[in-house]
Amino acid sequence: MNLDQLLAQSREQTKLGRYVKAYVEAQTQPDQVVAKPDLSMRQLAMCMPNITLMEVHSDQNVVYRIAGDNVIARLGMNPTGHNFMDLIPPGERVATATANRYCLTHPCGIYLVYDNDYSSGRRMVSESLILPLRKSTDEPANLLLGLHIHHEASGFSPIPGETRLLANLRTASYVDIGAGLPGAEFANPMSVASAVA
Repeated sequence: MNLDQLLAQSREQTKLGRYVKAYVEAQTQPDQVVAKPDLSMRQLAMCMPNITLMEVHSDQNVVYRIAGDNVIARLGMNPTGHNFMDLIPPGERVATATANRYCLTHPCGIYLVYDNDYSSGRRMVSESLILPLRKSTDEPANLLLGLHIHHEASGFSPIPGETRLLANLRTASYVDIGAGLPGAEFANPMSVASAVA
């Protein structure tokens, strides 16, 4: 899927469009991962309450560095400094790590529509676009910039009192940000889950 196809199917075209525009305009070459200082915070201002920035130290250690106010409110806690992977169901961790790795190394985006279970007992459907980021122009990509658009309640959590992200995956696709897509065997970021778990 390319960025135009992604925007055409999004339920939040205005917010997602602004996010995509800020990223694309910061690319110095069409296939290059954006450096954090090159992003326009003015363009992202409307999106900031739903933004996360995570630093990837290893496949299983992905630390929240920034979480917007809406993200904090939905989670019921400020995840800054916490490991994102601790909030992912164990059966989805290998697939999530694989998708993160391809996002950073290929590079490409990851588009997801999924249900999260929150400690409040509610299950909510969300839409996210994760994009690779570098701290500076001379460093490799090791940051994941995410826009998480909150849509609607979809039910109740089967495990009240516990927050689980990606509790029910509805859609998962890599997104071409200028460098093409990973090979056909990785067409679905979560396809590795069926092979491994």
